[in-house]
Amino acid sequence: GDNDGVCAERLYYSFKPHKSWRLIMLDSYDISLEGRDEKSPEYIQARQMIDANNPNIRKGTNWFDGIPPERQRFVPFNGA
Repeated sequence: GDNDGVCAERLYYSFKPHKSWRLIMLDSYDISLEGRDEKSPEYIQARQMIDANNPNIRKGTNWFDGIPPERQRFVPFNGA
């Protein structure tokens, strides 16, 4: 429809503010530690990805120490 709103199955939000415009916002936090129940599949998958790519998170040390730039995105405040 013109105002799809939240659509969890498609991982985006969509609405039509004008007859010739449709705005689409992607949900980059689908797989994430933020805003998820710790027992949800999305949280569990995010935890596994972060643990595999950034051991500093579980150690409680500086998240970025010794982590190469290409893996510095694996932190709790980011979507996996």
